Amino acid sequence: MKLIGDVKNYNSYSNDMTTQYMDTKAYLESYEKEKAKIEQLLDRAEKIEDIIKIEDKLNQLQRTIDSYQRQLKNIDRVTDYSQISVSIQEKRPVSEAIYTMTGLKQLLRNVISSFDTLFVFISSIIGWVIGLLIVYGVYKGFKRLRN
Repeated sequence: MKLIGDVKNYNSYSNDMTTQYMDTKAYLESYEKEKAKIEQLLDRAEKIEDIIKIEDKLNQLQRTIDSYQRQLKNIDRVTDYSQISVSIQEKRPVSEAIYTMTGLKQLLRNVISSFDTLFVFISSIIGWVIGLLIVYGVYKGFKRLRN
């Protein structure tokens, strides 16, 4: 990023909800198991006084279970609607930034330099060939005049 711009402001905020989620889920499972055991006690209770106490305990447990279920849903909602925001302001023209980032500019320079070198090489060979043809033509011309 520093090749194409200067960082003027950087904010990062994250909150790892993994531990909170796992703890809440563990508590929920624990209370649900406790509720199941107390429901078994309710099935065996015979006195009205015991039934009322057990139902009171079941109501408390159900409220606690509901609370933990809401907490899990809230954590799921928070993680479902996470967001990432990025704002970029151009420092250089985009075309120049692309050259810088990809090395395209250097590649183009190398290709042009290679063509330039090839052109010089071909030109010098053509010069030598033309020179040799002229010398050969002159030699043949003298040979005909002599004969």
